[in-house]
Amino acid sequence: MGKDSDLATDTLGNSILIVETMKEISSAVAHAPGLGPVLGASLGLLKAVERVKGAEDRSRRLAGRAVEFMQYIEQRVLRDDGTIDDDVVDYLSALTYTIEQICVAPFLSPPSAA
Repeated sequence: MGKDSDLATDTLGNSILIVETMKEISSAVAHAPGLGPVLGASLGLLKAVERVKGAEDRSRRLAGRAVEFMQYIEQRVLRDDGTIDDDVVDYLSALTYTIEQICVAPFLSPPSAA
């Protein structure tokens, strides 16, 4: 494996660590309903991406976007004194469902032994 592959593995591993930490922190933030499920679903997505051996560029982009989104939500919650609008809560619920559906998509399933 080359240097780029090692860097991608490190990036994905670090992304998983960041989201795991954010998920733990979110349980202490009572004014952010819906954040925990999104973080949990995103964590599942990142771990599914980690299992995928093909489509590495798309997987890395997807993982990067998930982390960027989590950082955006965190900044928004901190900026708004820990409160979140109802529309954001609805959006987080829809996003959680979408991420969960991506996690069970065939292209993220590990290859079956034939």
